[in-house]
Amino acid sequence: LLMAPLGVGLAMIGFGLSKSFWVLLAFRCAQGAFNGNLGVAKTVMNEISDPTNVAEIFSYLQLMWSIGSTASPFMGGFLANAAVKWPDTLGRIKILRLHPYFLPCAVAGGVALAGFGFAVVGLRETLPSLKEHNNEQFESPPTETDPLLPAGSGSVNPTSDNLNSDTINAEVTPSFLELFTPKVRIALLNHACLCFCDMAYHALIPLVYSTPISLGGLGMRPHDIGVIMGSCGIYNAIIQVLFGGRLIRYFGARRIFTSAFVAYFGVFATYPLLSILARRAGHVDPAVIVVLVCQLSSSCMMYFSFAATMLFIVDSAPNRRIVGSVTGLSQMVGTVFRGIAPSVASSLFAVSVKHNIVGGYLVYIILACISYGALRCTLMLPPRLSSDAESQDKN
Repeated sequence: LLMAPLGVGLAMIGFGLSKSFWVLLAFRCAQGAFNGNLGVAKTVMNEISDPTNVAEIFSYLQLMWSIGSTASPFMGGFLANAAVKWPDTLGRIKILRLHPYFLPCAVAGGVALAGFGFAVVGLRETLPSLKEHNNEQFESPPTETDPLLPAGSGSVNPTSDNLNSDTINAEVTPSFLELFTPKVRIALLNHACLCFCDMAYHALIPLVYSTPISLGGLGMRPHDIGVIMGSCGIYNAIIQVLFGGRLIRYFGARRIFTSAFVAYFGVFATYPLLSILARRAGHVDPAVIVVLVCQLSSSCMMYFSFAATMLFIVDSAPNRRIVGSVTGLSQMVGTVFRGIAPSVASSLFAVSVKHNIVGGYLVYIILACISYGALRCTLMLPPRLSSDAESQDKN
């Protein structure tokens, strides 16, 4: 977790100073190599939380993601070619004249290095095995008056009272294949469905909104599309932080997760309605705007689902010692389906429009059916998290 922001920060600075393609490619590969810390970060967030606040903690992930994805393009476009934009001030700096993209890369790298500094100062080790090892190192050496057996151990042979099954499971680390328990497989399946539907949804927005009305789109300008997507991302992130944890605790993680696929189904199903209304009016009229607002408003349920899916992934781990392994598996599965979804959605959209299959709406029908299938998969998830059940039993 510490090496990732350090590596990304240095790779970003090197990227901005590159003068040849191969050096540029090498630093870009380094960025990708050091960018795989999200699974580790989620594991640490789980280890520093408890059932009373874990939903709120995971809700902040979407806020950070929205801030980064919204601010980064703006910063990159604003600071690029700084010597040309401000010749009287920044244009006097030689390094900015020689490397027009160094300034935005340096700012982005500085943010990553600042995160590294904060983590070095404020973050402590959370892995249970390393915490126990560190505690043993700081323990005082035994003296002549210390007992040979720990307090409370009445016999040498362990009994069911002082060695339960949970303790045994916590000490055993299963192999890679043994990680795929039925509970883990169900959680990963639902996570894959979520990642696929989410990326298909985000891939279609710029395509549909920018495509001419005669071809089934809305004919919007790129500037308007950027404003809509940025505003929607910030709005949803704020709603997620304010209400995400509360809604998950009140309705339950599975209901929130299931409602996300209801929202995806509704979003894909409203695209044909948008096209019909836009073609009838010849432009984006108030009727189109109303449907557009309803479509984008439902996306808040999609944001809630990302905190819920992390709760199910963490809850599916056989014990806390291998939460990191299960989280890493979820990152791998999510990356694969995030890579597949945009290609599938874009290709289906192009084929549907080019050959006018089902009036050009074939892509929406297929994605709506996939959303419905994912909705059925959510029924395999446990109605309650095991952590919630344990806390209720204690109460």
